[in-house]
Amino acid sequence: MICLMTGCVPALAALLAVNGALAASAGAARPVAQPVQDLNTASVSAFADAVIPEMLRAGKIPGAVFVVVRDDQVICKKGYGVADLQSQKPVSADRTLFRAASISKILTAAAALQLVQAHRLDLHQNINAYLTRFQIAPAFGEPITLANLLTHASGFDTCHLGYAARSAADRLSLGNYLMEYQPARVRPPGRFSVYDNYGFTLAGYLVQKAAGMPFASYVQKRIFAPLDMDDSSFSPDPTRRQRLATGYWLDGGTPRACGQSYVNITPAAGLCTTADDMSDLLIGLLTNRRADGSNLFSASVIRGLETQQFAFSPDVPGRCYGFNRVAITGRSALRQTGQWPGFNSVLLLFPQARCGIFLAYNLCDNARTEQRLTRRFAEQFIPPDLTAAAPFEDAGASGQDSLAPLLGTYLTVRTPHTTPALAFPSEITVSRSPAGDLEINGDAYREIKPLVFESIGTNRTAAALAGRRVAFRLGRDGDVADLITQSAAYGRVGWWESARARIFLMRLLTITFISALVVWPVMALMRFVFAGTPGKQAAQWHWRRAKFSLLARITALTACGLALWFEGSLALAELRLRPFADFYDMPASVKQLLWVLPVLLIFAAVLGLFSIIAWRRRIWHPAHRLHYLVLAVALWVFLFTFYSRHMILCAI
Repeated sequence: MICLMTGCVPALAALLAVNGALAASAGAARPVAQPVQDLNTASVSAFADAVIPEMLRAGKIPGAVFVVVRDDQVICKKGYGVADLQSQKPVSADRTLFRAASISKILTAAAALQLVQAHRLDLHQNINAYLTRFQIAPAFGEPITLANLLTHASGFDTCHLGYAARSAADRLSLGNYLMEYQPARVRPPGRFSVYDNYGFTLAGYLVQKAAGMPFASYVQKRIFAPLDMDDSSFSPDPTRRQRLATGYWLDGGTPRACGQSYVNITPAAGLCTTADDMSDLLIGLLTNRRADGSNLFSASVIRGLETQQFAFSPDVPGRCYGFNRVAITGRSALRQTGQWPGFNSVLLLFPQARCGIFLAYNLCDNARTEQRLTRRFAEQFIPPDLTAAAPFEDAGASGQDSLAPLLGTYLTVRTPHTTPALAFPSEITVSRSPAGDLEINGDAYREIKPLVFESIGTNRTAAALAGRRVAFRLGRDGDVADLITQSAAYGRVGWWESARARIFLMRLLTITFISALVVWPVMALMRFVFAGTPGKQAAQWHWRRAKFSLLARITALTACGLALWFEGSLALAELRLRPFADFYDMPASVKQLLWVLPVLLIFAAVLGLFSIIAWRRRIWHPAHRLHYLVLAVALWVFLFTFYSRHMILCAI
């Protein structure tokens, strides 16, 4: 799933509610079967007809497709709403194309594993051995491997720029994109699994190199054709584009068209497909059968796709090659979601029930509709196979004193280190609930083994939380350093790095700048009204002080006004940004404002100089000198906040 770092905490809470960990504890109780509705055409169609239209209305979503298969049978395949609001063309499950975005990663992983099975790629070989046009910069003394790429564990920095182009002429080839937008390596490979579109694009490029043909052509030949997926493509031609649904975003509650986009990260997010084709893919993944009845993949490819290959923690399930292992309301599942400007989608397999579903709709809503629908479907049709593990019995380890080292703020590891960040990164707050339990974003957790906790549910039913775990990891110094969930990893930070502290700091800086704009004019007026005439002996020195004072104050007032204008203009520009605005480049509305930062840097240096002169020559009253110094320091702190978001370097 392609995620922008906005709306972070609410979106994170929603993800935690849906994505859980599989209960793998050997001591866990056996699941108790609960009655569910029979999975057949009549029941699933009735469910879809009752639930999906209402969700579309509630979410102001123009249209959607929904597919359910069981073994080799299509149980349900339906289209709802319209593909385009202007033409009111209805959605067709057989004809309408939707962008499936990151569901592409399943096909990319399958293609790479096919070539591994054919001994043309090696999962554990340094990927630089396959690259000729460019190389991945060395770092940390460890090479990146194909296995790292397929489990999002390469250690690349997060950067959304360049994901797409607005015209076919501006679209980059895989090689050109990978060379132009190669991110820095910011962590050792294999330490964390951090959602990585660049890494999966690079994996697709390795497929292209090893196969000796374009990536899209290889997938067409080896996966789409054997499954009769005739309408699916990574590079839709003009004829197919005419059948592509129009993507929308909500602008003040009104759907607005996102416009055309041409994908640069094709192996990570380029798939365009129909519901009919996705039913063939679901059947192929569940049964490993082609349309002619022969095996689709080798056993090693299926193992790679469906078996966990990387875990953040031994007690918290993680990623397969292409799929994520998750728990949905007590049901174990394999899942991959997709988000792209104007589109959301999900492909979900319930292996024990031999069932798969695909949902896509043409409005980006941070997957809220997808999460609600898949949860309701699972509760109604899939027997639960997970139960909560027994709590940790060691009273010393589970007491409240043991929770103290865990409390605090944890920032997502998917925080940009070298590229501009348009919003605060997502974070998790770990606290102690009134009942004394560990609380993470409103949900209580109990300890089931040292540093491993399972949700006991405070805001949701216990059944919905079965198997959902988090784990804490110690750093080299023995202190708690990381918080691991099924879907992400978070590093512990000081309170001053939290979003609340940063917001408080910006408000304090704003008040400081306003104080100069309000207080100084009032003081100048009072001096004009009440000050006496200096004697002749002091007149010359008084005039010099007056000139210095006037210049220093005008400089400070200009700097404060410019900082306040920049802060307000940037906030307004970011508020007006549509989702995924930085997929193409730094948004023009933001880029046009960044010239202010180098100018403010000059002002900050001048204010610092004036403050030094005022203190050394004892110009002004000490209180006035202190106020001026505070303004100079505030301006430097203001600039540092944007330096930490990598905006100053972008402006320069």
